[in-house]
Amino acid sequence: MPSRLFVTYVAIVALVIGPEFVARGQGICFDPAANYATGNGSYSVHAVDLDGDHDADLVVANMDGSSISVLMNNGNGTFGPATDYASATQPLSVCAADLDGDGDQDLAVAKYGSNNVGILMNNGNETFAAVVNYPAAGGP
Repeated sequence: MPSRLFVTYVAIVALVIGPEFVARGQGICFDPAANYATGNGSYSVHAVDLDGDHDADLVVANMDGSSISVLMNNGNGTFGPATDYASATQPLSVCAADLDGDGDQDLAVAKYGSNNVGILMNNGNETFAAVVNYPAAGGP
């Protein structure tokens, strides 16, 4: 019976607030999935505001492609095309923080089996500088 209850609930909500509310994913249902191309072997993703517009952009670690993909949020629930940055050996995960105190989110990349961490500094114009590697004991 739970499925009937859910269907009944959705039908009531659609009658009360309009079918367009339910159909567009504004509270009960999701819009259809949107797929975005990134580098080879996408392994992890991090959502963070990289350009200061209060929208979460995406950063993807592409383990097989030895790159990082950055997808900027268009502000309407979609993302622009990926910009890839070389990161050398197999990036496994990525995080963002203001590493140089300039107010922009920079990227730190943990790489599988390389014994280093890659840093990509935010240029402040929706681009990043080339990766600089720093040694890390035991493989990050």
